Amino acid sequence: MEDSGKNLVYNGIRDTLDNEGNHLNLELKTVVLKEDSPFGKEEAIREIFLNKEELPEIIICLNEKDTISAYQAVIDYNLVGQISILGYSDADTILNAINRKVIASTIVVDAEQVGCYCIKALDEYIETKYVNDFFTMDVNAVTPNNVKGYLKDAGEQNEE
Repeated sequence: MEDSGKNLVYNGIRDTLDNEGNHLNLELKTVVLKEDSPFGKEEAIREIFLNKEELPEIIICLNEKDTISAYQAVIDYNLVGQISILGYSDADTILNAINRKVIASTIVVDAEQVGCYCIKALDEYIETKYVNDFFTMDVNAVTPNNVKGYLKDAGEQNEE
C-alpha cells in the first residue's frame, strides 16, 4: 500500500485489534487491490466472494471506489446481511446503501475542516515560506442511526 493515508488507517485498525480487540479473536487479512487493468480492482474484490468457505464477516474498505465495488459484490452474490461492509466516503451511493442497511457504516472526513486547514497552511506558507505537511483531520462515522442527517445534507447541497 503506497498511500500513506491508507497505511495510517490500516495501522490504526491493526493496532486497535492488537491492543484492545484481542478478546474478539479476530483475524485481520489484507487484500491488495491492484489496478493493472480497467476493472482490476473490481475483479479482485469479486474474487473475495468466490471461496464460499472463507467468506469474511467484515470487509473494511479504505476508499470510495472499493466501498462501492464491495457493496455491489455483496448484492450480486446475495450476501446482504452476511457480510458487514465498513466503508469510506459520503458518496450518495454509499449513504443510500447505509440507509438500506447493506453497508454497516462509513467514515467521512470533515470537508469544512480540511478547507480551514488549507487556508491556515497557505497563511503559514506566506508568512514563513514553509508549512507543516501533516494536519490531523476529524473523521465522522456514518451509521444507520445518523445517516438521515447526511442524506438530508447531501440533498440540500444538490439543490444549490
